[in-house]
Amino acid sequence: MREWVSITGHYVSYGQDAPEILDVSSPKGEVGKVANLSCSAAPEKAEIVWLYKGEAVKFDERIKVQTEERQLQKKDLDGNPQKYKMSNLSIANATSEDAGNYTCITQLGEAKIERVLVLDMSFPGKLVKKTPGPIRQNVTDQANVTMQCVFEVYKPGEVQWWKRAKENEVIDLETKPAVQLDLKQIESTYVLHIKSPEDNGTYICEVWDPVTSSNISGEIDVIVYAAPLVVIDTVIPISSTQLFLNWTIRSYNSPIKSYNLMYRRLPSTDYSLYTREKIGVKNISFVMEGLEKSTSYQLKLEVTTAYGQSKPHVYDTTVKTLDKDPIFVPNISINGFSATSVTIGWAPPPEDIAELIHYYLLEARKKDEVAPRRAYHSRDSRNLPYMFDNLEPHSTYLFRVCACSDFTKRCGNWSEEMKANTLGGTPGRPSNVTIQCSNGFMNLTWDPPLKLNAEIKAYSMNLSGIATYKDRYGRLQREPWGPMYRSKTNDTRSARFDDLPPNTNYTVRLSAVTRTQRRGEEETKRCSTPPAQPPAPRPRWIKIVEDDKYMLKLSLPRLSERNGPICCYRIYMMKLLPRSDWSKLPSPRDVSIVDYEEAHGVHPVLGAYIADAFSHDKFPLGADVIEMIMGDENVVFNTDDATLHSDMCRRCLKKPRRPYFDIPPPKTSVTTTPTTTTKDEFFDEEDLSTAEPEEIKRDRRSYPDFDRSDNDYTRNPMMVDSADDYITVKDGLLDPIANYTLFVEVIPGRAQDEAVYSEYVKVLMPAASASATAPPAPLELALLAMCSVAALVVLVMVVVCVVQTRRSRKLPPHAHVEMNPLQVALRYVVGSLGGRQQLISAVPPDMPPIAKEDLAAAYAERQADSDYGFQKEFEFQ
Repeated sequence: MREWVSITGHYVSYGQDAPEILDVSSPKGEVGKVANLSCSAAPEKAEIVWLYKGEAVKFDERIKVQTEERQLQKKDLDGNPQKYKMSNLSIANATSEDAGNYTCITQLGEAKIERVLVLDMSFPGKLVKKTPGPIRQNVTDQANVTMQCVFEVYKPGEVQWWKRAKENEVIDLETKPAVQLDLKQIESTYVLHIKSPEDNGTYICEVWDPVTSSNISGEIDVIVYAAPLVVIDTVIPISSTQLFLNWTIRSYNSPIKSYNLMYRRLPSTDYSLYTREKIGVKNISFVMEGLEKSTSYQLKLEVTTAYGQSKPHVYDTTVKTLDKDPIFVPNISINGFSATSVTIGWAPPPEDIAELIHYYLLEARKKDEVAPRRAYHSRDSRNLPYMFDNLEPHSTYLFRVCACSDFTKRCGNWSEEMKANTLGGTPGRPSNVTIQCSNGFMNLTWDPPLKLNAEIKAYSMNLSGIATYKDRYGRLQREPWGPMYRSKTNDTRSARFDDLPPNTNYTVRLSAVTRTQRRGEEETKRCSTPPAQPPAPRPRWIKIVEDDKYMLKLSLPRLSERNGPICCYRIYMMKLLPRSDWSKLPSPRDVSIVDYEEAHGVHPVLGAYIADAFSHDKFPLGADVIEMIMGDENVVFNTDDATLHSDMCRRCLKKPRRPYFDIPPPKTSVTTTPTTTTKDEFFDEEDLSTAEPEEIKRDRRSYPDFDRSDNDYTRNPMMVDSADDYITVKDGLLDPIANYTLFVEVIPGRAQDEAVYSEYVKVLMPAASASATAPPAPLELALLAMCSVAALVVLVMVVVCVVQTRRSRKLPPHAHVEMNPLQVALRYVVGSLGGRQQLISAVPPDMPPIAKEDLAAAYAERQADSDYGFQKEFEFQ
């Protein structure tokens, strides 16, 4: 133990009446060595006194004290170094008697202070040495054996000696004080006088250790050799030619070499050595054979060990062999049976031989099998039956029994076999069960159980399912399905379940059913139907006014993920061209995909552009619809959306496949003859060609075409990703004088599932709707009447011009046409009002192909017609 106080931190300048103990030290002592105790005090003028157990320490050659002054690291107020006094108490050749409490007293004048120090000299005890064993002695030597034990113990007590004999018998011998050998060791001895073989055993010395609170002991084996001793215990006749005998042997630590069994046949007095069979050295019983029936015998037995030979022991009672051999063959019967057990019984043996039968050997063998199942059943006066359990149900077993003897370790003849059938039990699991789930159905196949255990009449199926998905409010749902029960006859090996919902985990439990309607063990299999396409989205939008500005507000309901996970929604806006019929637009799946700039350029392109794209998780929490203003340049789309970047949903960021166009064939001019034409209001004047109209071939959305003859697959957009492959989302400002519609694309979670598209929403214009026509004012009525009169005059003039024109066409070709000034004026007015339009004949001329030799004449004819046409046009103007 060590007590420590900081010297530099606590000593400040004190007066002469204030001593202080700065530090004490009492390290653990060791017996036989020097023990030191120290005490430091201030001021240096203080006196230090040592006490032991309340009395002043007596100093001598072994116990000494040394005192010295030392300086502190601090100085007093005058700048002088401060000093303290240290006293060191040393005890040479310390013993346990020096352990205890020491007191350091510091005194200065009338003032004093003290501190207690504890000197600990203890140590754990141990056995240092003992008499080596085993000690071997012959009992005939009658020797004295001295046994010794040496311990190291702190403050030892008395040493106890005791003996552990055969079968762990404990015998106390003596307890006496030990002899102190030195400061730490003690010695104890015990003297054994060997008088008989019973002195053989293990002798133990033991002492209590107060430090560890345990006993320390040492063991010494003493082996005593003596002549062997054998005693015949029992001789029993077990047949007409056999005697059973057993004996007790004491070899006294010497190995047995042989037994000599001798017998005499009464009334003879001479013993004969039994030599028919040699007795084993480990035997304690034996069966003599080859004797005469109904004959009295007397036996004696002797044993020889390595030490010597024993005295022969004569069994004092004569024994007579039986008149006849005891034979007992059980006659078994079936007492009861169940699905897994059969109970058999038999009549008890006759009383005169019952004591010779000790147990029965029983066998149960399944029919058509070779390996039997064996059991041992003890015989007693109750003659209880025996039950074979853990048998297989619905099986046939054969049983037999024989009687056995412990004397001979042999059994008699087997009984006749008895047949018994176990009842039908619980069938085992169906084997080779397979399950396969596909779109909307499940196929189940199986084979009969490996362990039938009963006659099977049918198979029972229990199908149930559970679907885990997010509903239209974004809440996680666990929707159970079923259960559906179905039964199939015994000759059926498959079943099919139709109309199963998609995206559902199914569990089917299949079991065999016996004729008693007992169900067998269930075989459980699981599979899942694949996801299906979600239903088509149903967006709605309306026109709203906000801050005197017309806007289009979209409401998009959230789709339930019952059919499978949904990756994202993509919103496509479509600006309609002027005079275009939106009812004749291609389906949303086939519409061209353009950019916002293409749809709103100077020469706009008819097509849909992606105004927004977002994952299914972007819907407001707990809401079944998301609302957004189209054309406000705010989008829900987030390029950092982890869902969109997942492997399953990465195609949400890829551009849809755009339509591509084949190069149109070159236009060919067709020679026509001049015909009388009427103006068709559905033809533009600028379309003057009579060639076939250019056909625009539209295909499904696809990546830009590439040369398939090129072996460089890196140019294939399906093979690599580029910046152009990713979508451009822009919800730009809308044209207030244009009509718009939109549709929504929903991309499922599986890559093999195609996207689902909504229908087009109604066409809206982000501007005020046309107001109702107000009743006409009187001035408007007057103007309307004047316009009607003017229109009538113009109509009359047009009729006159038409009549004149038809009359002029009857003139011969190239005839000079003259018009009066009124006709010229009317011609000019009508031409100005009607505009310049191509005159197309009502019936196209029938123009056969022109032969090669007629090309020159045909060209001259058409050139003349062309010159005549220019002439008439010039004259009309």
